[in-house]
Amino acid sequence: MKPLDDVQRLLDVGLTLAMPLFLRITSRLWTLSMLSYLFRLPLTFSLAIFCTLFFSWATAVSQQQIESDPGTKNEKTIYIPYDKLKDVFQREGRGVFLPYDQFQKLWQEARSNNNRQKPEVSPVDVILVSAENNATIEKEVMVVRAIISVEMLRSGWQKIPLHLNDSAILTATVNKEPARIVHDPANGYSLLFQNKETKSTRIQVELEYAKAIEKTPGQNSVSFMAPQAPVNKWLIRIPDAGVKVQVDPMLATTETPLNKSNETDKPTGTEVLAFVGVSPNIRIRWVPKSEGATGMTTLANVQVQHRIAIEEGMARTTSQFFYTIDRSELSQLSIALPPEQKVINVFDPNVRKWSVQAGNTEQAIAPKLIVELFESAKQAQNLLVEMESTLDSKSGASLAISNFDCLDANRQQGVLAVKVGHDGGAGFRPIHFHSFH
Repeated sequence: MKPLDDVQRLLDVGLTLAMPLFLRITSRLWTLSMLSYLFRLPLTFSLAIFCTLFFSWATAVSQQQIESDPGTKNEKTIYIPYDKLKDVFQREGRGVFLPYDQFQKLWQEARSNNNRQKPEVSPVDVILVSAENNATIEKEVMVVRAIISVEMLRSGWQKIPLHLNDSAILTATVNKEPARIVHDPANGYSLLFQNKETKSTRIQVELEYAKAIEKTPGQNSVSFMAPQAPVNKWLIRIPDAGVKVQVDPMLATTETPLNKSNETDKPTGTEVLAFVGVSPNIRIRWVPKSEGATGMTTLANVQVQHRIAIEEGMARTTSQFFYTIDRSELSQLSIALPPEQKVINVFDPNVRKWSVQAGNTEQAIAPKLIVELFESAKQAQNLLVEMESTLDSKSGASLAISNFDCLDANRQQGVLAVKVGHDGGAGFRPIHFHSFH
């Protein structure tokens, strides 16, 4: 046997034993090795096949190492004839083909993306949560100091509408820092604020703005295009006491006097707490207090109606007083009573309390009824007094009726009606009288 034949056989045996390692590469190389063994190919050709298999195996091993390394990128170069895309991909039966494992990977990723819930997005960017407004009168203007709570629902720059088209902004801060205010002729003022957080954030806006008071005969008013919030509270202070304040629109209101710690103190102003809700325009109206005739006495006229019912041994009197007051006001009423009359009760919603001062018959001083009022009577005041007296049986059929003297009135007139008996057979007989002071 020749040495070359031995080498040939060793190569053939080596190729045969090594072929299972190269099955993943190609099946053609196995065929070539088998042909070399069967047909006794020349030594040089067998060496060429062995070198090819070796380098193919080395390439496969290196590729497997690259795929097993997660930190290494698996790059592929695909050449696409871009000038012939229409002819290649838009013809019937054309498509892109992938290995099955890559197709399964893409398919699973697509299904997982479809099942993933999308994050919910708020339909609005900004919400004005609440607004607290303190309005005071300073000379000829009304100044409003407002604290507004705003919730930013998205990150980034946002525009917060403030309106206030017809008002002058004096100061504006956001979380105690100077605010960025822009103006639009159509929509008024707006606040620019950048939310640097990725979640919703609540900020506090403090504003101070003013507007001139509109004065008309008998009424003052001022209106604002204020920031709109669902919880909108207004605290309004008027320097005049006893002023009737009206707020439009108004859901609820409470009126209290200012600087009045007890019942004896006189109020120095009027304070109104109002809840208005969401409204594009807030209007405040009040009637300025009239000082009237300073230093002059009160003019009061009284219309009196006396009804006397005479029964057995008893005379019951019901008196109604109708006061008409000018130039000033009355805080209490004083009425001189007949000595024989005893006061049973005094009626009127404005009556706070009443008392009777005893008279002196020797000094000709009649008893006096003093009525204190809850609120001073300015234009009119009514009063109902019930009295009774005992009849003297020695006087027979006669009855002396004394006069009722309204001490606070400048002029007094009225009607006296008398009824005798239970059955009312005699009826009421009117008797006219008048007196002057």
